[in-house]
Amino acid sequence: MIVVGVDPGKSFGVVVLRDTRIILVSQGTAERGLAVINFAMHSREDVREPIVVACESFVVTPRGGRRTGIADTSELVGAVKQLVSQQENVTLYMQSSSDAKHSFPNKLLRQLYFYVTPSMVFQADADDANSAMRHALLCLANHHATVFETLVNGSRSI
Repeated sequence: MIVVGVDPGKSFGVVVLRDTRIILVSQGTAERGLAVINFAMHSREDVREPIVVACESFVVTPRGGRRTGIADTSELVGAVKQLVSQQENVTLYMQSSSDAKHSFPNKLLRQLYFYVTPSMVFQADADDANSAMRHALLCLANHHATVFETLVNGSRSI
């Protein structure tokens, strides 16, 4: 199983997990993030291998609608949905940012050895990559508990 965690936005975070390993972490432009998702979906040898994409949901509220970048983020979520819809055996889960943050704070990511450091993504911070990791782990915990248990109890490497 391949799991892709996505935090769309101006700084776009993506993580790719396969079986019990961290395969790829990325944080940067939207173009790079979408390319990483596309690569992950085309990296499987067998189209029957399931792919799970866990993406941060984005809801525009009257108050939030005044911020800049709202349209861009909504469009990026749409682009993720479009990429997913073009593939076989891919399931998309949309999740709230607050659920992911509360379930997997930085301290827990560090304890589980899933915390992404800035040097891993060649950026000043790795906030969006860590948000993507939270979404991947939350999706596994909620929808694929056996895989989640194996992942957090097994060895991980990057």
